[in-house]
Amino acid sequence: MPCMLSSRRDVMDSAGFPAAKRAAVLALLLLAAIPAVAQARTFKVDGRVTGPPTARAGAVTLPLHLTNRVGRALKLGTRRVRVRFKRARLPVSGAVGARRLAPRALRAGDRLKGVTSLSDKTRRRLRYRSRPTLKLRRVRVIRGARRGRGGPAPISFAAPLSRTPKLIVRAIGARETTLSGRVGKFGSLTQQIANLQTLSLPVGLAGVTVAFESLKTALEDRASTDPAFAPLLADVEALAPGAEWLGPVMGAVDTSLRTTRALGMIGDAVETLAVQAPVLATQIALLQQIPGVLAQITAIDEALSRIEGRLDAVEAASGSLRSSAGELNAGMGSLANDVDAQATAAEAGDDVASLTAGVDALATDVAGLASGFGALQTSMNEFAPTLDGLYADAVALEAMVEGLEALGLGGG
Repeated sequence: MPCMLSSRRDVMDSAGFPAAKRAAVLALLLLAAIPAVAQARTFKVDGRVTGPPTARAGAVTLPLHLTNRVGRALKLGTRRVRVRFKRARLPVSGAVGARRLAPRALRAGDRLKGVTSLSDKTRRRLRYRSRPTLKLRRVRVIRGARRGRGGPAPISFAAPLSRTPKLIVRAIGARETTLSGRVGKFGSLTQQIANLQTLSLPVGLAGVTVAFESLKTALEDRASTDPAFAPLLADVEALAPGAEWLGPVMGAVDTSLRTTRALGMIGDAVETLAVQAPVLATQIALLQQIPGVLAQITAIDEALSRIEGRLDAVEAASGSLRSSAGELNAGMGSLANDVDAQATAAEAGDDVASLTAGVDALATDVAGLASGFGALQTSMNEFAPTLDGLYADAVALEAMVEGLEALGLGGG
């Protein structure tokens, strides 16, 4: 007996998946995961050398700490990178003597400049590496004159302090220990952020979109032979979620990723301070002879104090965000199942009255989810100032710790 199949079932790909569904999933995931065309762009690279170079197979690799400006431009989630370039003598500026320098002669504190080419796809891939590697071209070195005999005499730090340098360094050590347990690789807050359900939101929204596409296709088939189904099809088209849901979804994903990046920067700085603080405690007399260093150490302690306070607010907000995301994911999963059930009923030949009752029930669920997405957006708007402050403090802390490393203090 010949079997009449709907047009939705006629169009199948080689995997047996309906082409309409496949197109909807791909369109939504492309929107969510690929916000820009993956074209290679050239970026300026500028940073301080933080360790000795290694040479292999005609190339040189060395650790570099990028400047704030370059870090923001590259958006790699960290300013601690490795750079690789051809093994050749490098042009030098700013130093007396040789105009070209062998790579093996580079030392910590030297400033290195060059350019690199990265596509958006490559940058997203590099964000998942703790220390990304960049290929450099047009590399040059900026080296300041060494302090030695005849150099300027150290100026003592005479600014008034409310606490002694010893107490400040001790406070940094105590705060470092506390923060490492909260924001380190296995810290409590880091794990809490990692358990957010925001990354599942685009998948849940894709499921809902695909389900509505199936229902619309089934009703289009029925409306093509029975005009009574046309009003119901219009109701479903108006009911299906549009771009207004995508904004909060991607905003929640960006919020969790940005929080993770801030915690990563703080964790890197705290890890460095864990090495620096004990050594700094033995160099109090030396610190008092280097201009500006005590002020910088005081600023580090103040930044750590602000971060401790902001983390409490971040922890509370992330708990609310996780709860909201979990409820929305569950609601979208349930809605997708209900919409699929209506699509199956339409294909099976249910009458207009029965399908209309089912669509009316879907309207209530859609309204509830829309309200949930609105509440999620409100929560993110309230969370934004706290996250902005945390991110700014993380960037500042990383720069100040980098400054101590450049001075060769604290065993850096």
